[in-house]
Amino acid sequence: MKFKDDFLNHIRFCDDCWHRISNARAAKHGSGIPQFGLVCDASCWDFQGSKRRDGYFHGKVEWQAMDLSTGEMVIQSHTQPQSTVNIGEFLAIIDCLKYLDARHDSTTPVYSDSKIAPVSYTHLRAHET
Repeated sequence: MKFKDDFLNHIRFCDDCWHRISNARAAKHGSGIPQFGLVCDASCWDFQGSKRRDGYFHGKVEWQAMDLSTGEMVIQSHTQPQSTVNIGEFLAIIDCLKYLDARHDSTTPVYSDSKIAPVSYTHLRAHET
């Protein structure tokens, strides 16, 4: 994959980005909201009691990504029966990069509200060599 060596150059942090973009589109204004790129997010549900039982939240997870310039949903995952939201955020970013790579697009940024996913990728890459 073309992006794997300079992964962090394509990821932009956007705190609560999905929620902010959804609200801006509903209000038909976009001040301060990126107008170009892909925004991705993951969700986790049915995790009640998992932290108390196992020490961390896990449950059903899915993720999606939207093209900001068109509003089109370009990625929608299948529901994973057992995972964590951090893994979902990581996989959402990876799916976005694969989507862009398939289109030979090395300039489009990917927005995520995850601070953990890019660090996880960097950590994994460091152990590959």
